[in-house]
Amino acid sequence: MNRRLKKYHHKHEYLKLEEQEVREELDEYIKDFEGRFNKYYQKPSVKEVWVNEETGEVRDDPPPFDDMFKDYEEGKRKAEESEQIRQQRLDDLKNRPDKLKKLYKKLASFAHPDRGGSNEIFQKLNEAYESNRLIDLLEMAGEHDLEYNVDKSDETILEKNLSSLEMEIHRMKSTIAWTWGRGDVNERKWVVKKIENETGHKIDEKDLPDDLVDKPKETLLISTGSLED
Repeated sequence: MNRRLKKYHHKHEYLKLEEQEVREELDEYIKDFEGRFNKYYQKPSVKEVWVNEETGEVRDDPPPFDDMFKDYEEGKRKAEESEQIRQQRLDDLKNRPDKLKKLYKKLASFAHPDRGGSNEIFQKLNEAYESNRLIDLLEMAGEHDLEYNVDKSDETILEKNLSSLEMEIHRMKSTIAWTWGRGDVNERKWVVKKIENETGHKIDEKDLPDDLVDKPKETLLISTGSLED
């Protein structure tokens, strides 16, 4: 493995470890979040609210017809975009460089269940190829001592592969469950307010950790009676 490829390999390994750690940590925060607050989402709302899933806007009254039409148009636009992405993905598969197709075929000869591989490995190979995760393919090639000369176009793909991992890590750290698990007192109070706005229910103090429960203020009683010598 040349020095340039080693650089991508080490960065990829680091990001994979970070992504795994963040995902495991987030799973714990999600469990805690759901254990405390899921019941409020399952209760009938005290009042009917309308939530815009795109903007997060919560309203007491139905949105105007224009807004509903916009939502319909937005849904239609997303469906069209999804179809375009699917078609683009198919076109990308057809237009993969020949050397990448050859690498895939060589790896398939090792990974296929009929050639001594397994369904799990073969599926992993196909997912990497279809998603254009060149960095995963190269790591699999390294396991079988297969040569692959990395050029400039490959480096562009490798950079995108690393960027995708970084974006996934950022996405997980942007979730409300992560804010609940990792935020300071003010950030977690914001989470509680958000849940109350979305569900229409006041969160019971017994469902909150101690540092978010308002403690009763102690009163100092001062006697006004006279002092005798």
